[in-house]
Order: sequence, then C-alpha cells, then structure tokens
Amino acid sequence: MVADHQPDSAHGISEDTAPSVPLSIYPLAAFAGTRPPAPQWFTEAIDCSPQRSFVTIEGAAIETLSWGDAETPGIMLVHGYSAHAGWWRHIAPLLATDHHVVALSWSGMGGSDWRELYETACTSREIEGAMRAHGMLREGRRPLVVAHSMGGAPSIMLADRLGEALAGVMTLDSPLRIKARLRGLGKGRSASHARYANLADALARFRYHPPPRHDAPWIADLFARGGLAERQDGDGNTYWQWRFDPKALDKTEIAATANLIHTLRCPAVIAMAAQSNVMTARWRAEITQRMRADMPLITIDDCSHQILTDQPLALVAKLRQLIGTLFFLS
Repeated sequence: MVADHQPDSAHGISEDTAPSVPLSIYPLAAFAGTRPPAPQWFTEAIDCSPQRSFVTIEGAAIETLSWGDAETPGIMLVHGYSAHAGWWRHIAPLLATDHHVVALSWSGMGGSDWRELYETACTSREIEGAMRAHGMLREGRRPLVVAHSMGGAPSIMLADRLGEALAGVMTLDSPLRIKARLRGLGKGRSASHARYANLADALARFRYHPPPRHDAPWIADLFARGGLAERQDGDGNTYWQWRFDPKALDKTEIAATANLIHTLRCPAVIAMAAQSNVMTARWRAEITQRMRADMPLITIDDCSHQILTDQPLALVAKLRQLIGTLFFLS
C-alpha cells in the first residue's frame, strides 16, 4: 500500500494496460477543496439524495443507501475494497426510475462498523441481511446483485447460497480467487490513517489504486468526500481521516469462489474492463474456464478496473439491456 487512500485493492496488474491519457496521481489536488465542475447528468444524479439507514448483522452496524420505490424490483449494489456505498451515488439514481436500488458499505468500509476479522462468508451474509432489511427478498421478490472488484467474491457466494431466490448476479472486473487467501494482504503497512487538518488537505491526498483510464475529478470528489469523516482528538481539535479500517487487508480472509460459478442456480454475468489493470490474462483464462456456456462474458470498452469512474453511463446501459434480456427481476 503506497497511497494515502487506495479505493480499490489490486491483486494483479497487467503491464500492457496503461491509461490512455496522462492522469494526475492525486486528481483533486488542483481543486483546493472545491467541487470540480461536473456534467449535468452527474449533478442531477447525485442531487437525488438516498435514504441512509443501518442494519445490525452479526454484531456490526452496516450502512445502507437506498433509492426508488420499495415496491419495484430490487437491485443490490456492492462496492470494492476501501470504497463505500456512496461509490454508487451517481449510478443508482439512473436505475431507480423503475427499480428499488440499495447499496451497502460492508463492515470495515464507509460508515459501517469494523470487525476483528473480515471473511468472505460474513460479507456475503451482510449483503443478504441488507437485502432482507430492505424487503428485497420477501416472497415474490427476486433481486439482482451487481458487484465491483472485491465485492464480487461475497456476491458469488451469496448467489451460490440463494440460487433461484435471486434474479441473477453480475460481477464487474472481480478477481475471483481459485484458492483461498488468508490474512496479511496489507503486510502490516496500513496500521493507521494519516490525519488532515482540514477537508481540503484530505481531498488532495485521494488517489485511486489502480488508476482509472479517464480523468473525471467530479467522480473522484464524490468518492473522496464520502470516504472521509471529521473527528476530534482528546484536546478537542478537529481533523479529517479516511473512514475505512486501515488494518482491513491484514484482517481479511478471501474465500475461493471461482469454482462456484459453474454451479450457480441463477443467471450470472462476468463483466471485465477492456483495459483492466487488475484482471490479468491468467485470471481471465481461469475464470472463463469455469463458466458455463450459458453465462455471458462481456467486456466494457474503453475503461480500466475503475469502471464506476471510466464508464458509468455505459455500465447503466449494459445493465438495462441485461435486465431486459437475461435478468428478469420481480
């Protein structure tokens, strides 16, 4: 870990997928705490404020954001490592016109409680618990789960457990593991977060890991602001700090979920970024070998691993297409 804030942990880097244009390592540094100019669609989307609530799952308060009518078909959105539910704030409203959309911050992330140990199975139960709390799994309901990056493993495990109770699952550039990975991914280098005297200083230190392909500082600003909290020290002085558990990688055990794909009892789509800087050729080959013939493998063009930054509108369009042709939500 080399950044002050790394919103998505990379477990493999391709050497042939450099960004198409030079990007600033710190995309918000030049804005001195002000919000970057944004396109109209983005401004209108984030103006649709979600309902924020918490559900207690296995002793931890789990943060959820929800949009839309709870009587409409459900879509559950799952973020990646060191991100939070707010990473979907520019995307969820575009789906909420005719769907009930919920995003959660899994334990250790966003506004959710931290744990002594983070296991894929526990995160999977957090997703299910959040869905049940929002009525997405009540009788007659079959929601869709969409997961980015490290959110893919617990979502696949959830789909394996719930089967036909789901309309389907879609992973976005998720490096599903062939073998389980035990604790120690952080190698002890993330014991604590830096403290920042003001919000502007904190925002200036936000950076992606791995980097996006396109420069969209208005999206980076959304992610960064949602990932920060104002705190107070023992002397009453205020400071800003990242909200996610800095020791999470050293306390995380990632289950092997790639082998579950073949036997899923609900529709599944594996989506990969065309210029992914996480999904190596080896990983792609291993995952595709485990997919059934009826499971689409799709590529989202002109984007890196950071699909939610590089191609949010293309992602929404693809989701709507799949909802009409493969995922039949109820």
